[in-house]
Amino acid sequence: MKGALRVNNGFIMVEYEKSVIKRIYWTYKCEEEKDFPGKELFIDYFLGKKVDFGDLIIDLKRVPSIFKKIYEFTREIPYGKVISYKGIAEFLGNSKLQRVVGNAMKSNPFLIVVPCHRVVRSNGSIGNFSLGSEFKKYLLNLEGVKIENEKISCLRYWWH
Repeated sequence: MKGALRVNNGFIMVEYEKSVIKRIYWTYKCEEEKDFPGKELFIDYFLGKKVDFGDLIIDLKRVPSIFKKIYEFTREIPYGKVISYKGIAEFLGNSKLQRVVGNAMKSNPFLIVVPCHRVVRSNGSIGNFSLGSEFKKYLLNLEGVKIENEKISCLRYWWH
């Protein structure tokens, strides 16, 4: 089944089966909103409220095992905080896995719930985002993270 929530000029789309979320993505091609698990959380999130998506069940069966570890760790990044690709790689036990972390973020099938927008470069620059850097900045700003000159402006936003 699919659900949709209009956000600005597009839609968050949620594919699900019963209460298990299979995929979350962004599209401009939907015409109407439809219910889905966690819809109220997404509404609150996009209203700027601090939201914890931790209780939503996501289906990680089809992702590579290393990506599963990365996504599970990324889900723990608190609202309004960021961590570097290298920081996640170090958590995995090998700082050389930064590119693997980047590839996992790029392939993230659970937009917002696995908050890949909270993963930035070690120097504080926001890095890439599948929906573009402006959308990443929008999400970070929504969570209260200040960005100046394309970088996270303050150490207080860093996690770990």
